[in-house]
Amino acid sequence: VFVIEEFVQGDEYSCDFAVDGEHVEIIRIARKILDTKQAFGTTLAYLLPSPLPEGLEENSFRNQLGTAAKSLGLNRAICMLDFVVRDNQAFMIELAPRPGGDCIPPLLLNSCGTDILGCTLDFVEGHPFISNESLQWRPLVGVRLFAKCSGQIEQIDSSALLQDHRIVDCHLRRGPGHRVVLPPQDYESRLLGHVIFEPTGSESIENECIEIASKLKIEMKRQLCTTVSPS
Repeated sequence: VFVIEEFVQGDEYSCDFAVDGEHVEIIRIARKILDTKQAFGTTLAYLLPSPLPEGLEENSFRNQLGTAAKSLGLNRAICMLDFVVRDNQAFMIELAPRPGGDCIPPLLLNSCGTDILGCTLDFVEGHPFISNESLQWRPLVGVRLFAKCSGQIEQIDSSALLQDHRIVDCHLRRGPGHRVVLPPQDYESRLLGHVIFEPTGSESIENECIEIASKLKIEMKRQLCTTVSPS
């Protein structure tokens, strides 16, 4: 028995969807911005909303989602899927019977007012998932804030972030005393929180994400580092 792996290069996306028997409802699609300066596969930011990627046909994609869920024995669930689009095909990376985590719930709440965690609780209680196609979406970006060096945090300063007029929400999950260990030893401790902002469109989204993330200042023992070095 052997396994052959293939590297699939293309734009990466994340989506939430509800499956209830034969019915599949796409809740949201977000495009990912990967951080090529960090460990392979690290997501720097999510763009919401994102349209159905070019080349994908909606009914075919819904059928693919339903087939994938059923292959895991999921007949009724709200699911999260990460996928890469190449040659007009969606190559599935990960599917889990839960809504998207990380900064996706607050990003979705600020973008269109949908409380995905509340919707999930209602769904598991037996209530039907009610789609609201008339939702008004506000284009927003959720940036993950990383420490770029190992060590123990002495101070963390988000004042420059909070003064930026683009910022909609800022949440730090770490504070002084937290110890950062970088990959490959640890992939989780470097993540300090997230910030949600409204893009201006004056420059590339990638550059704007890096510029905003660099506003978070972290003082480690005997050295000062920022979350992301501007390119």
